[in-house]
Amino acid sequence: MVDFSSVLEGVVSDLAAAGLSVSEDAADVNPPGVLIRLEARVVGAGKLCGTETLRLGLLLVVPDAPTRVATRELARLASRVGPAAKIAGLRFPTDDQTFERVVMPDDPTGLPCLRLPCLIVYTPTPPPPITITTTTDELLERI
Repeated sequence: MVDFSSVLEGVVSDLAAAGLSVSEDAADVNPPGVLIRLEARVVGAGKLCGTETLRLGLLLVVPDAPTRVATRELARLASRVGPAAKIAGLRFPTDDQTFERVVMPDDPTGLPCLRLPCLIVYTPTPPPPITITTTTDELLERI
């Protein structure tokens, strides 16, 4: 069954296959790495009928360092993430990439990160059809 959770797992798997430390759980990211945030699920937002779009934030996280060193590390990580993200089917709807600091579960000081907004369009598996086992006669008897 294809639903948004399995699509997210596929993105994580594809990025990990490219040799990146990646997770949707901040506790599992080992900087330098990628934290994936599920930001929105937009039903019917694809160009084809029956598709859905997931809006994700890829947070490229590096160890705490002086700004010059951190930006150099973020640039190196971004150069690896871009091609891997395209292989995973991610699209970048904007060129805006914001610098932030992200707080990880085991580090109260924020770590330098670069946020890349992206989208992935997929076709969910429809739910199984509803089967009615009651006959017309049985329904008439209940009235």
